[in-house]
Amino acid sequence: MGFAQGGISYKTYYVKGDLPADYRQLFLDRIRLHAFTPLTVDSEEDITYGWTPIEDLLETNFQTPAVFLNQYIVLSLRLDRWAIPPALLKAAVRRAEQEFREETKRDYLSRTERGEILERERNELKKQALPAVRAIDMYWNIDTGQLRFGSASRSVNEQFIDMFERTFSLELIPDSPYISAVQCGLDGELIGQLADLTPANLVGDN
Repeated sequence: MGFAQGGISYKTYYVKGDLPADYRQLFLDRIRLHAFTPLTVDSEEDITYGWTPIEDLLETNFQTPAVFLNQYIVLSLRLDRWAIPPALLKAAVRRAEQEFREETKRDYLSRTERGEILERERNELKKQALPAVRAIDMYWNIDTGQLRFGSASRSVNEQFIDMFERTFSLELIPDSPYISAVQCGLDGELIGQLADLTPANLVGDN
């Protein structure tokens, strides 16, 4: 869920690198290049992800007002995935293999034949279903370099980092007490002391 829809789970990053002088047009062009592309039945991958405007996950024609909001760059990362129930796919494949054996009057199928049946049945089930859809919002403050992404999922964040760095050619640094201290301009000696801190046990031993 995105921030615009009331999501409160998020991960914070800092963007490392300098913005180019003409970043608005350059970023718009690169966002359009990495815009979301829908899955199809014939897609080789079972997952796809790319950018959409926050206000409309069906739109991929980005305009400046939809992306640049005051000092922020705002986008949604849309992820679509085929989610065919394993039990249903297994049952469909078992039935198809049985029909194939009856038609060919053979007791065994080769590995190639099994693979072809599996792929055919998976595609048939895709035709009867819609992919699972997620859209996760990103708010990037270009003045401070701080970025918030509306998901704490490790796998989703890995996909987000991949898409962000390919789009903007800038590095994302996950937030931490040390990184926050550096960003806040904390004294160097105090920053060094962070390495000696240990977590406090606020629960106690039972």
